[in-house]
Amino acid sequence: MVFRMYARWVAVAPFSSQVVVASTTTALADYVVQKTSKPEEKPNISRIAGFGLFGAVYLGVAQHVMYVNLFSRLFGRETLEAFGAMSLRDKLNDRSGLINVGKQLVLDFLVVQPVIFWPAYYSTRALVDTQSVAKIPEYLGTYKKNFVEDNVGMCAFWLPADTIIYSLPLRWRLHASHL
Repeated sequence: MVFRMYARWVAVAPFSSQVVVASTTTALADYVVQKTSKPEEKPNISRIAGFGLFGAVYLGVAQHVMYVNLFSRLFGRETLEAFGAMSLRDKLNDRSGLINVGKQLVLDFLVVQPVIFWPAYYSTRALVDTQSVAKIPEYLGTYKKNFVEDNVGMCAFWLPADTIIYSLPLRWRLHASHL
């Protein structure tokens, strides 16, 4: 029953539901990190709020624009929706659909993640940790040092997950990445 209500919400309001889910899960994830890494300390509410805002703005709004709107333009909305609606067996037999998923993965892992996501993440960390815009270049320098490790780690986890996610209907893609 809860899943049906959630699915209806996603169908009726894919954008706003994505923003709410992204901000909530990101804030909750930071809360869990804080409580498991330092259980004796009180959670830092401003840090949780900062990551909640990152979830809303980047993971909610910006990712919707990139992964739904832009990918629909680049790869054809009808093509993406048709592939997303297929059964697993049909997807595995649809060579052009699988190639299309591969193209989306290439764009994501060679452009979006290294050029957009990580700089946005490190900039957010600078603001959350220091409340100072002046510290952003220092944090981006840390990203430069961690570039290979961060992006290889991102690929190790998200490449298999995104292969599945990019096979889903558009309205479920971002929701699946946050659940």
